[in-house]
Amino acid sequence: MDDISLRKRQLDDKLAQEKNILAFLKDSLEKTDQITGNMLDILSKFEVRIHKLEDTIVPVHRETDDLQRRQANIEKCLSALDHVISYHHVSTNVEHVIRESPTGELDAYIKNLERVLDAIEFFKQNNPNCMELSNLTSLRDYGRDSLEKEFRLILNRHSRPVPVEMIIKLVENETDSKEIVKLEHLSEKVLEDLCTITHWLNGPGYDEVVDFMSVYAQIRSNSLVRSLQGLKDSFVSKVKSAPGGINTPTRKGTAKRRELRRVPSKSEHHGLPRRTSAIPTDVGTSKEEEEEIDGANYIVFCKSLLRLIQSERELMKSIIPEQSQSTTFDTLIQAAMEDFIAEGESIINILKRHFGKHNYSAIQQVFPILKAFNAIQPDFYVTLQETFHSTQRQFPTLIHALESVSAKALDDFADGIKHGPDKHSNMPSDGTVHELTRNTLIFMEQLLPYTETVGSMLVTMQEDQSGNFLTRETELFVKFVSEYIQRVLGALGLNLELKARVYEAPTLSSLFLLNNYNYIVKALQRSGLLTLLQEGGITGVEDQYQQLITEHKGTYQKCWNKVLNVLLEMEKPMSGHKANDPQAKLKDKQRQMIKDKFKGFNTEFEELYQIQKTYAVPDTQLRDQLRNENVELILPLYTTFREKFASLPFTKNPEKYIKYSEEDVEVMMKKFFDVSA
Repeated sequence: MDDISLRKRQLDDKLAQEKNILAFLKDSLEKTDQITGNMLDILSKFEVRIHKLEDTIVPVHRETDDLQRRQANIEKCLSALDHVISYHHVSTNVEHVIRESPTGELDAYIKNLERVLDAIEFFKQNNPNCMELSNLTSLRDYGRDSLEKEFRLILNRHSRPVPVEMIIKLVENETDSKEIVKLEHLSEKVLEDLCTITHWLNGPGYDEVVDFMSVYAQIRSNSLVRSLQGLKDSFVSKVKSAPGGINTPTRKGTAKRRELRRVPSKSEHHGLPRRTSAIPTDVGTSKEEEEEIDGANYIVFCKSLLRLIQSERELMKSIIPEQSQSTTFDTLIQAAMEDFIAEGESIINILKRHFGKHNYSAIQQVFPILKAFNAIQPDFYVTLQETFHSTQRQFPTLIHALESVSAKALDDFADGIKHGPDKHSNMPSDGTVHELTRNTLIFMEQLLPYTETVGSMLVTMQEDQSGNFLTRETELFVKFVSEYIQRVLGALGLNLELKARVYEAPTLSSLFLLNNYNYIVKALQRSGLLTLLQEGGITGVEDQYQQLITEHKGTYQKCWNKVLNVLLEMEKPMSGHKANDPQAKLKDKQRQMIKDKFKGFNTEFEELYQIQKTYAVPDTQLRDQLRNENVELILPLYTTFREKFASLPFTKNPEKYIKYSEEDVEVMMKKFFDVSA
């Protein structure tokens, strides 16, 4: 029961609390309703006031917007009017600047020209018939012409010929990598001004009538030509300053080449008028010397031309617009290229005149030129690859012309050797080495340093004749040169065989061939021609000449036949008697036969001695061989012969018949081929 009572009291207390809370909430709700009503009244009054304010402000705002819009329109009109008025004033404001020279004020001048262009564009769009447009157009044209004149003036003023010393340094710089030589034609400031002018003339101020690129090409072309002319003048001054004047040869080996024999042509062999057989060797002012080719200077000229046009191309790239560079560069280098090609054609004409006179030694002057040209041709190709095809072909065409003329000369040289005349006046009386042999071997030796160059010549001739192009490789060049040398040697051999028939004495004929063949084989061994022949696949040449030498040695020794007939006692005068018996009694017939034997030996030997003293064997080794072989052939037989008959009483005056001891015979035979003996 107590628990129930306690529980009841708790519930009553809680109920009382809840009632109090409910009463509080009701009171609060009433106050809130009262406040809400008050706020609604305030808001209603505020809304009324706002509506009244809006009715007052909106018309004012609209009127203000209209005024602001009108003000903006007025300002725009004033600005546009000022802008239009400014175009009308452009002519007056900039005319004094445009009429003056742009020198020194280039940037300001171009800015004023741009104002003129803007004004012209405005009037074209808005009032194309107004007087202002005409004035502005005239002013623009004047300014454009002034800029072109300024371009020409700046370029002319600063385009100076490159000093000769600088050109030489450029050429020498190819092989000297330690020193880098840069060629600056124009200063940085001048280059900047030119670029500014060309940018405007080719851009905003472009006009087909104004061709400043032709002006550039002409001025730079003149500068290039003057640079090369200065180089050529330096060549001439060096020659004039040399001892002996302008006709004095200035290169090593000139005298040696001048001594080379002119090989006769085919026409001379067939009875037509013959020319002299050798080039004049006296140094003077002969026509041939005046036409001597200065190959070294022409090579320098070629390399200088290449370096200069390369530098011109680099300079042009920074000034001329890209789309016009090819045409401008082609025009720029034409005069210099024509000058260079004209020099080459002059050399070709000189060569033709030399070759027409059968002076084939002149070809030696072409070898260094062609060797240098073939080496430099790839650089020319790269430099000229953007020019016209006709310009690109000029240098290769010159090389081809030089090769063709030279190859024809080589061909004529070989034919001339084969068909040379057999003139008594041109034959050595002592059987020594013929001038033709010496000159031919000298000529071929001079081909060795230029094997590829000569091979290229011969390949060019083969291509021209066959119409087929060959792969140009070193092996092919060596093969062609080897075949050419073999051809010349064959022609020389035939010529020598014909010349040997001129001699009435077979001994001298054999000795002549022996000397020449020996000289040929020694020259082939010494010079390296034999090695070249082997590299070209031609073998056995040395063996062939050695075989010929052996054959002609045997033919030469036939000169002893009469002496051998005596010494070998073909008719034995002592048959039936003991030789070396001083007590032997000889019949008159036997004594006479012994006398005849000694007399015959003396006569034949003395005749041979007198004749062969006048013969010549210039090669020491061959001369000693022939003398020793003569001694080995004759001396033992003579010793036996003398011992057999000297002690016999065949005469009261033995010294009359027995003139020579063994030592005397040997000494005399050792004097063969010695005219001073």
